[in-house]
Amino acid sequence: MAGKVIELFLTEGSPTGVIFAKIKNWTGQVFFVNSDDIDKVAKRREVSQSGVYVLASSISSPIETVYIGESDNVISRIPAHYDDPKKSFWERTAIITSSDDSLTKADVRYLESRLIDIATQSQRAICANEQNPEPTFLPESGIAVMEEFLENVRYLLPVLGFNFLLPNPTQSQSISENTFEVPYPRLRMAARRKGFSSEAIAYGKQTENGFVVFAGSTANKQVAAKFEGGYASLRNQLIQKQILVNTTPESDYLVFSQDFGFGSPSAAASIVAGTSVNGRDYWVIENTGVTLGMWQKKQVQTAINTGTGSENI
Repeated sequence: MAGKVIELFLTEGSPTGVIFAKIKNWTGQVFFVNSDDIDKVAKRREVSQSGVYVLASSISSPIETVYIGESDNVISRIPAHYDDPKKSFWERTAIITSSDDSLTKADVRYLESRLIDIATQSQRAICANEQNPEPTFLPESGIAVMEEFLENVRYLLPVLGFNFLLPNPTQSQSISENTFEVPYPRLRMAARRKGFSSEAIAYGKQTENGFVVFAGSTANKQVAAKFEGGYASLRNQLIQKQILVNTTPESDYLVFSQDFGFGSPSAAASIVAGTSVNGRDYWVIENTGVTLGMWQKKQVQTAINTGTGSENI
């Protein structure tokens, strides 16, 4: 895959202020700003044109929550969300427009619809949009232009910490033992809740796009008293979607009904254990005592020992 040149401009000279981002030779542009600092970008001409915007939860949230919208005057649409209790998760904002003011109403409605589709399909985030409006008609050539525009948005937003557009690990490639091409080892973890005689057993694998827990793995039905916040919310979502299923009322465990991708080994391990844990310590290479953290450390050390100075940027 060819490299991309991404330009970041700190408009206030501060890494915590407004960030202007674009990809070289692309007409698109993105302003990134915290929800408390929208006023710092509101007077800029670039955000008063047609565009789409993303409201997202804190980057430290175990599971990202996003809301996606569009407007002819994108900045004018954002203030209304401060009064919406359903947007209480909102901490970060991305405003996407074009440098040549070329996006039309039909264009931004198309982009909005596609972004909501991708966010829903990737399962990397909770999408707070209650419905996905149908995009207005675009000719075939217009769709091609917007798909190219969208592809660059998908490159740029993860650089700014918006991960909902990244492929789900289970969708990016096959994860079966026979066809998995990336040389990550198959992993196992066991977690026993206090007072129970048996353990929840799960199997999974790290991929280049996240961590996959395999179908048939089990997770503790009972969770720790302090198991709250993002991981608890994610667990409830998995139960509601019947990805974690209760096979029998008397069982101590829930079962993964399908392969499911998590953003990190710790997120996966915490759902299995029913309490917050460090996935690098809990996931172990199958039939060995080597933890995922130990294996990762060895890969880095091997690269240092065998490849120092062999590649240049």
